[in-house]
Amino acid sequence: MVNMGNVWDRTTEFLSDNLGAVVPIALLTIFVPQSISGAIKLAGAAVAPGLGQAIMLALLLPMLWGQLAIAALALRPDAGRSVAQSAATRHFLRYLLAILILFAVLVLLFLPIVLALVASGVDLAALTSATAGPKPDISPAMAGFIGLYGLAWLILAVFVSVRFSTLLVAVVAAEGGVVAALRRSFALSRGIAWKLLGVVLLFGLVVGVASIAVTSVFGTLFRFLDPSAGPFSIGSIIVAILGGLVTTAYYVVQSSFMAKVYLAATSAREVV
Repeated sequence: MVNMGNVWDRTTEFLSDNLGAVVPIALLTIFVPQSISGAIKLAGAAVAPGLGQAIMLALLLPMLWGQLAIAALALRPDAGRSVAQSAATRHFLRYLLAILILFAVLVLLFLPIVLALVASGVDLAALTSATAGPKPDISPAMAGFIGLYGLAWLILAVFVSVRFSTLLVAVVAAEGGVVAALRRSFALSRGIAWKLLGVVLLFGLVVGVASIAVTSVFGTLFRFLDPSAGPFSIGSIIVAILGGLVTTAYYVVQSSFMAKVYLAATSAREVV
């Protein structure tokens, strides 16, 4: 049986003993991209929507690589940072493909809602527009279908995120194809899914509250001090940096924790 308290203790022990190896990876591959993404979000209309989205999408790649490297280091701390980085590079495309497969499945399962709206003549552009104005009418029957199906889809999305929460580690822990990593991650979460759900929700709640606090408190403070500040003012950059620090800490802890969960779950199954 996997004890999450013991896993947390091993995570904090790993981070305290290997902070010097973790910080350079986290700063270059997570903090910098996340801070840039945060600055683009805060800039709003000052950055062309297509350009901003393309930049933020591209910045996800080094962040995924950094999480792989941290997970690999947490699996084998004695091997050192260079070995972990080599493992991340070697398995990066496999991890990216595995994520795309899961994402594609969720998108395909979401399509019935889109198709139902299109079939009923709803203007999707007007429905999803952020500008003020009247929205297209949706019949009660359609609204009921969207609500029930959307709830079922949301539950499935949570299920997928929990059952494949160790995918990051499964990719770098053993050689094999994408399907093997997906199967391994799914199998290891059997019996501890509720515990993993609690951990995922707790991590998400903590980082969400911290991010909102940073953005709201410091954003309001800097707007009060300089109401005429532009989209890339010093205040906005500081808020983006602070938000990047919060997100970086989250991904570092999450990657390390899931690596220790993977080791604990593997050990428990070998004993059985």
